Amino acid sequence: MDSQLFRSCSEVYGFHMALSGTMRRRVTGGVILGLALAMLICGQTIWAGKMKPGWMLLYYIVCLGLTITAMFIAIRDVQALARETRAEQEELINETLREIPTKQSRKDNTNQ
Repeated sequence: MDSQLFRSCSEVYGFHMALSGTMRRRVTGGVILGLALAMLICGQTIWAGKMKPGWMLLYYIVCLGLTITAMFIAIRDVQALARETRAEQEELINETLREIPTKQSRKDNTNQ
C-alpha cells in the first residue's frame, strides 16, 4: 500500500524527477549556493564586528568552500548535459543514416 501511495504521489507531484541525476545535481548545487549566500549575508550583517578575526577568516573560508563546491557541481552538470546532447545527436544521425537506404529503395520501387 505504501509503495502504491508513493507511486501515486510521485506521478501527481513529480517526485520521480528528483531521482534523476540532473535534478539531484541542480538541487544540491542550489542548496549549497543558497547556504553560501546566507553565510555571506549573515557575515556582512549579523556577525560583522562580533567575531574575532581568526574565526571570521575561517567563516569566510567555509563560505568560499561552499561557493567553489557549487561551481564544481555546476560544471559537472554542464558536462553531463553536453554528454547527453552529444549522445542524442549521434543517435539522431545514426537513425537518419539508417532511414536513407530505406527511403531510396522506396523511391526506386515507385519509379519502376
